[in-house]
Amino acid sequence: MTEPEKESAFDPFAAEYPIDNLEESDQAVIVPPNWKWVMHDDLPLPEDMGYWSYDLEAIPDVHRFSRPDEKIIEYNPDLDIAKAMSTVPSTKAALSFGICDEQIMEMLKLENERPKPRAGVLEICNKFLMAGDEPMANWRNLAKNPATAAITAMAICPYGDPVPRVWLAKTRDEERKLVKAFFEVHAKGGTRVGYNISAYDDRLIVWRALQLGVLPIGRRMTFSRYGGKGSIDLMAKLFSGIGDAMKLKTVLSMLEVHPPAGDVDGSMVADMVYDGHWELLANYVASDAWSEMQLLLKMQQVLELI
Repeated sequence: MTEPEKESAFDPFAAEYPIDNLEESDQAVIVPPNWKWVMHDDLPLPEDMGYWSYDLEAIPDVHRFSRPDEKIIEYNPDLDIAKAMSTVPSTKAALSFGICDEQIMEMLKLENERPKPRAGVLEICNKFLMAGDEPMANWRNLAKNPATAAITAMAICPYGDPVPRVWLAKTRDEERKLVKAFFEVHAKGGTRVGYNISAYDDRLIVWRALQLGVLPIGRRMTFSRYGGKGSIDLMAKLFSGIGDAMKLKTVLSMLEVHPPAGDVDGSMVADMVYDGHWELLANYVASDAWSEMQLLLKMQQVLELI
């Protein structure tokens, strides 16, 4: 794999920031104190892209799959939990009259603290928790399938540039513009990079292009299990053929790469969108694209990736 002729202005392994109690060989990537991302129209991408990481965030396509009403549970906030769970039948009765998740968790805590926890009580409580709001859970799961999801955010991080560019799609028309923007970047050449992109992100772009009527500019998408001249799937490079892959955050933690978004994860995306937390969503998608670039730079030291 050849690196871009232009020398990188950003060395993620350089000691630009104070790192306490770390040996030089550790090469831990510490999030810069001036971490930032920008909206795409505030800082254009370079013409020569070289390698570029990208990340997408999605929710179920509400134009085909309506969002169900959230399940509202009526419960007694003054419930005497210890009394309610005095026997297995009384526990079952308390749940049938209505109880919130916090009260269930308190029941489980109290039961597990008993010298001999009752299997009947634990089973009733765990079944209640697992049931949850099934229609809402099923709807949220639609975002995990590229064929039933809609893109709500995209971030692109160019090689040698620590500032991800972000696109947000609050409407179907804005999503169409986002997909078009992806193809414009893709047409510049270079190699797209990501974690699990061959199974999700790349396919999501293709599905949305088909569904929204957006045609590629210049070159079309190509798929392969491990990536190819046009792409590098970091997850496939690390885990293909050796069993279950780890989540990106787990890999980053093991390599001491610290995502700027912290503990925010994909399960929160739908709530961010519906609660209007667009800045939080932008920070999250940018954090993932930046983190994937850091992973590429680390892997590049020991692996021929193309």
